[in-house]
Amino acid sequence: MRAQTGGATVGHLNVGDIRKLNVTPMPVDADHQANVAEVLGSIDDLIENNRRRIELLEETARAIYREWFVNYRYPGHEDVPMVDSALGLIPDGWEVQPLAAIATVNGSSRKPGGDEVFRYLDISALSERHIGELEAIGGSSAPGRARRVVSPGDTVWATVRPNRRAHALLVAPDSDWIASTGLAVLTPSTVSPDFLFETSSATAFSDWLVGRATGSAYPAVRAKDFEEAPIVVPDVAVDAAFADKVSPMHDLSWRLRNECSRLAALRDLLLPKLVTGQIDISTLDLDALVARQVA
Repeated sequence: MRAQTGGATVGHLNVGDIRKLNVTPMPVDADHQANVAEVLGSIDDLIENNRRRIELLEETARAIYREWFVNYRYPGHEDVPMVDSALGLIPDGWEVQPLAAIATVNGSSRKPGGDEVFRYLDISALSERHIGELEAIGGSSAPGRARRVVSPGDTVWATVRPNRRAHALLVAPDSDWIASTGLAVLTPSTVSPDFLFETSSATAFSDWLVGRATGSAYPAVRAKDFEEAPIVVPDVAVDAAFADKVSPMHDLSWRLRNECSRLAALRDLLLPKLVTGQIDISTLDLDALVARQVA
């Protein structure tokens, strides 16, 4: 359908082009159609169940962050007095510091080798707290912006249109990932990855970025804007307790997202083979296929 799309500004298909599209014939036998639908529907159900679990995990992590670091009702808060700061009252012993005091911004860069194949993390793959599928690219055809080195525990933020809040925690990126220079890579230095991610996911942080953005058509922020963002930094014990509670949620959410991607790939692989009879549905062991796919 993309190949038939016309229009320089807004791509579109006309009715004549749609009528000419070749499609795989469906099996005539209604029982076979129902069996195919049942198999594929089972995979879709697994994907949807994972997505609901991800939503619950994400909301729980955000709720704990708000309770501990916005409302300051963290374990033991009753015994800690509140003191004045540049950002209002904060617990005694906590500090307001620029993000540069707790994290490095864009700490490492490299140019992909000509014969290297890597997966490119671009702005288009990033949305709020989520990373989509990454395109595999050969080094010889790598975009000039493919430079940022990313590591487990980094948080990535899109520098263009910060109001979109396109950012994510890289729990376990593969070693072949390279990010675009259109992303800011935040690497924690004195706080946990979980605190850095959740504090940069807070509305106050994105509001700071929006206030610092320049440019009318494509408002953007610089590394310096991230570095100067004011952060209420908790004491070490509270940060460690927060990471102990929230890190397993981030880890499971990451695994479930990967599982969704593999299940979707399995579904798309099975669809034409089941419809055309290349795979005998009566001998298909779906449970074993799914287990291998998500292992």
